[in-house]
Amino acid sequence: MLDTIRNAQDHEILQIEYTPSGQISSIRPSINLQLAPLNVSYDTFGRQKRVSWGATRTHDFTYDSRNRLLASTVGPVGNLLARKYAYHKEDEYPTVVQLPSGEKFRWRYDRAGDGIQVSALKTPSNEIHSFKSIGAILQKDDANVINVRSTLHQGNAGIGGFVAAFDSKNELVTFTTPDRAYRLTIERDPQGGVLKINADGKEISFKHEESSTSINGGELFFKKIMNQGPVTVAIKENRNRDKASAYFALGYDDLFRPTTVQVNIDGVAIESLVFGYDEATGLVNKVKNFQLLRDAGTKRIIGETMILESNHNQERSLTQQKLIVANNKVLEAQYFYDVAGRIEAVQWTVAGMKRPLERRTYNINGQLAQLIVDERDEHRWNLHYDLDGRLKALNNAKILLGPGGVIKKLEDEEFKVDMNGWVSSVGETVYTHNVYGHLTRVQKENSQKWVEYEYDDKSRIIVRRSEDGRVKQFYYARPDKEFLVTHFTDSFNPDTVYVIHYTAEDEPFAFEGGGSRFTLIRNTDSSVRFVFNDHGNMVRELIHSPTGETVLDTNPTLWLPIGFHGHFDDSETGIVFVRENSILRPLHAKTGRFMSTTPSVTSGHIDVYNPELESDLFRYTPKNSQLVPTHVDEWFKLAGIELPNLVPALRILDGNLASNNDWNDVSRLCESRQSHVFSAAMCAMRPNVRHFQQFLSVESSKIQPPFVNTLHGVIARPVVYARSDSIGFLGIVVGPSEELRPRFADPIDAASREALALLLNGSRLVDSDNFGVYAERMPQVEIHVLKQTQMDDLTNYGIVSREATLSKLLNVTVDTDEITIMGENTKIVVHYQKNVTVCLAQRLASLTAKRSIRV
Repeated sequence: MLDTIRNAQDHEILQIEYTPSGQISSIRPSINLQLAPLNVSYDTFGRQKRVSWGATRTHDFTYDSRNRLLASTVGPVGNLLARKYAYHKEDEYPTVVQLPSGEKFRWRYDRAGDGIQVSALKTPSNEIHSFKSIGAILQKDDANVINVRSTLHQGNAGIGGFVAAFDSKNELVTFTTPDRAYRLTIERDPQGGVLKINADGKEISFKHEESSTSINGGELFFKKIMNQGPVTVAIKENRNRDKASAYFALGYDDLFRPTTVQVNIDGVAIESLVFGYDEATGLVNKVKNFQLLRDAGTKRIIGETMILESNHNQERSLTQQKLIVANNKVLEAQYFYDVAGRIEAVQWTVAGMKRPLERRTYNINGQLAQLIVDERDEHRWNLHYDLDGRLKALNNAKILLGPGGVIKKLEDEEFKVDMNGWVSSVGETVYTHNVYGHLTRVQKENSQKWVEYEYDDKSRIIVRRSEDGRVKQFYYARPDKEFLVTHFTDSFNPDTVYVIHYTAEDEPFAFEGGGSRFTLIRNTDSSVRFVFNDHGNMVRELIHSPTGETVLDTNPTLWLPIGFHGHFDDSETGIVFVRENSILRPLHAKTGRFMSTTPSVTSGHIDVYNPELESDLFRYTPKNSQLVPTHVDEWFKLAGIELPNLVPALRILDGNLASNNDWNDVSRLCESRQSHVFSAAMCAMRPNVRHFQQFLSVESSKIQPPFVNTLHGVIARPVVYARSDSIGFLGIVVGPSEELRPRFADPIDAASREALALLLNGSRLVDSDNFGVYAERMPQVEIHVLKQTQMDDLTNYGIVSREATLSKLLNVTVDTDEITIMGENTKIVVHYQKNVTVCLAQRLASLTAKRSIRV
């Protein structure tokens, strides 16, 4: 079976070949594209045995008799990055994952209830991570889940429990940190739209109207987004503290693609951004005064005085770059790769002078082991890792890590961390965070030096402020590329607005301001390496350590916010801001470790095939550029076709169709994502793409588990946290009314069910800042309720003493004005004839007493 895909000019682009059972066996691009073909081979049971793309991208897989993945390897002869998986009896998920180095991670599962759920992870260094999910009692929803995650090390106290509550739609409601000093709450309307965000007492409110949305960030910012149909046509923003303002007006073509962005900053009109598109491919071919051209594996950016040419091999890895300014070749770079497709060496030639060969080597686990930039000792690094795969030394500088990957020490420099594992100070430098894990302030003790960062509702840095009165403002003018800094200003140069230009792949290639224009040359890891001016002079050179520290900057006054790995880089404070799960995380550039965590730490979904990532809360993992394209949407991009720019429905849906597996799953083509109107548009489009005859009907193998994507190491159905065995939460779901009327979600023995119902009916929940979850080691749930009645007569339940067993699962203790029901991990306290104030005061006194005893 064979499908042929053609473009608008009826030129053949791709051929997709299938096995008799409907699985893709090969994707063969047109010879004009100069792309290597993809080949997939299967065993007799229909399981992927080998996937190969070109000369360096080969993955092999083996399975056991139960069709479970036993091993995966990389390389032409299958001898690199070998990972092994072992299973317990009939479990479908691995209990042991062995890294190529031989170190083993061990998973523990909870097999009770529906399916398998993760309860714990033990690392090679004997660190234990605990995962718990608890059915919650809330008044505003009828079905909720609380996720709790904590870390122990060899039985000693480690990081306490991060607690997150989710509503019945799996939307985050509340998040609190182990020290309870940080708290996030989110209020939504019935349609799921955010109405209010309260982060550590600071509110951001949203007002949704028919054609606009207003966002009020209090003393920081106010923003109004105006829409026309499905697109944003204008953004108006005020930065309240600095009296700064911006206005962006957007124009679109008939396919909903942005063509112009009119810019006004602080009341001054700036030259508009202009975009053009190739009619056949949908790719951006014009950005302001630059032409962006593509011909198979060659890309060219042509400006008024410069040409930047990039050549790629058949796997689309960069092999050569040339920068020509005013007809003079001012830079040339050659890139070399190993048998696994990883960058191995770079040869730079700048202004006709050949630089020393820049070299990289990797260890058995595929981690960077050595980086040599030039012959100077300060530009050579050897990296050493511990049993869990964490960096423990950089050259001779030893890094001491605590539970969960918390930074404790770098050489003789102590890192102070709080109960959350967040870095609070290093030497004389003090760091302040908020509940998102954002870094908000860097302060030198016994000094007036400080730097502050302000964020908007999308976790973007909008202001950098320092003690010398210098203020840098950052603007994001493109709603379709909402995380790209397009403009920035500097109060020390108030008459200049700097503009950054990007390719279709969101790669910065130029920036300009004050009448000057500069070209950016980046390394294969996306770090900015050189900056050239319009005369062909190299005006800035940067070298970064493997962890992100800027060790060479020949012209720091020519500043832009993009540096290490293409992230927001502030070399003055030694912090790199990395966007992960939509939140900017601060990366300590000398250690390469994150300084804090985010609410996503309690997402509840776990990738059990990559335990080294799940066990390290503070690990930074650069983007993997050695993946093999196995989905048609990826092949469209490789062939130079930007499908969302050709099919309006895809752009309206934020390109969601062009995600993994969507083309493989017919049902998803008509899935409602944002509204039924746009879903109908998607379904109406289906007859126009019926040339995917076999592709739209292809199904996953009935033998290989459908939740395992062996090639990408991604689990389409991640394992969730184990349900707590706490009868208090697991067994009871309480409705949203003010008076509690318990309903039993899971089977409970008759004695427990009757007693709990009688005790809790008519009571009121005493709200708490952490839903009653105390998780300093193992999760301990404490629920307090009020009843304005006399004490219940416990003889009705067969209890005649002050302490008794209510059932095989519950114990009861009777006090003067309260009854305590104890489950394994839960305590429910029923208070009689009290008010909320009295109850909270008693709880506070109890907690204070407990903490005093621990101290």
